Amino acid sequence: LNQATLSVIMVCGVIAALVISGIIFIFQLAEEAARVRREALASKARRLRYVRNDEEVDVPDINVGEFHLFLSHVWGSGQDQMRIVKTRLLEMLPHARIFLDVDDLTEGKGAEFVGADT
Repeated sequence: LNQATLSVIMVCGVIAALVISGIIFIFQLAEEAARVRREALASKARRLRYVRNDEEVDVPDINVGEFHLFLSHVWGSGQDQMRIVKTRLLEMLPHARIFLDVDDLTEGKGAEFVGADT
């Protein structure tokens, strides 16, 4: 093979690599745009919003050890349902502090803590 043939092969290889890189870039760009759209839709769908202006509800700041909401249930049943309620509320209000005894209670039946926060 002479030098001209090798040069042509080299140029064709570089052009092919650039074309393949461009195609991969376009596919990655399209996938990233789709991911951003999906995330925006998901985050908007699960937030509590005001009807009048579609703004997200923002919970007020509270002191350490205080809660925005206290969830209660019958001890014999209801723990799993209240955990689902707490999870859904935290999806809608991610900065809210929600008290659920099975998650937040560290000792005893919690009467002393419940009395302080209600």
